[in-house]
Amino acid sequence: MTAVRTRLYSVERAGQQVVPMELAAAGVPCYQSGLEPESCDFWQLRLPDDVVNDVDVLWYRFIVSDGADTDYYGDDTAALDGGPGAASDEAVDRSYALSVFDPDFTAPAWARQAFIYQIFPDRFRNGRADNDPETGDIRYDDPVIDLSWGVRPEGFCRNYADAATNCPWRFDDTPPSTSPAKEQPRGRDYFGGDLKGIDQYLDYLANLGVTAIYLNPVFDAGSNHAYDTQDYTRIDPYFGTQADFDNLAKHAGERGIRLILDGVFNHLSSDSPIFDRYHHYATEGACESPRSPYRSWFYRGVDERRDGPGRGPGERRAPARLRPHRPGPAGRAGRAARHR
Repeated sequence: MTAVRTRLYSVERAGQQVVPMELAAAGVPCYQSGLEPESCDFWQLRLPDDVVNDVDVLWYRFIVSDGADTDYYGDDTAALDGGPGAASDEAVDRSYALSVFDPDFTAPAWARQAFIYQIFPDRFRNGRADNDPETGDIRYDDPVIDLSWGVRPEGFCRNYADAATNCPWRFDDTPPSTSPAKEQPRGRDYFGGDLKGIDQYLDYLANLGVTAIYLNPVFDAGSNHAYDTQDYTRIDPYFGTQADFDNLAKHAGERGIRLILDGVFNHLSSDSPIFDRYHHYATEGACESPRSPYRSWFYRGVDERRDGPGRGPGERRAPARLRPHRPGPAGRAGRAARHR
């Protein structure tokens, strides 16, 4: 390699810069399993003080040149989970995140010694039968599957060593072309867990010593994980009602247990009234018409808070698509929806 640059995007400044890196070591051991016979070059970059002195989220990926040939290196996980990375001939909008925190921030006193128990509401306990999902309920173009307690979730075996030959689709005669032989999670399998069920087991949690419950999202959403919010103003009907939530908060407080909500405000369901990709709502969603009152909440292009404008010098822009934009929920417009 003759040059390496870092493409850096600042969320707070809503802008990017491409910064040259320095060669720190050349032709040295790679210090990585499987690369023992090889030698590696190490490049480094010290971020300037004016970049790291402010609270921010910095997204970065690399532009690697070898003479006239230029390649790009970034995260190799679609969810941006910080994978080992992968090279590509064209720029791919998958950056790594670096959080710059406020050194004066202090956690609440109660949190420092808290015993936190995380709950995925659909999978904890079914406290009410009258809000149970039913097989065939509408969600996206992939209806709900109602499973009984004890049945293994869809895609449970996908990462097993023998998954390629021993993880068949159990609930689908026409599996997707992206994984025709290996079952994958699709967010459609529900078991009926709800807020009432958590409320009923508060004594059990208190006896364990739990002092805080971290709830996965509980807003009305289109999948079992509820990260694809459809309506931020109400509890997901499969999880119960506002009264169920209020009772849970009240009863937890009586036992000295705090509730921590997973607030998902940086992306939303594409089958929400605001976006309405599937034309399920009376509102004119941003996906339906340029005249939609929500159209300005989205923009056409890559996610500029995650990856910035999508290209640095010499980079080609990725295919355009609508994404949420301020002043509405910021982030990715997910593939999601259940209408009921």
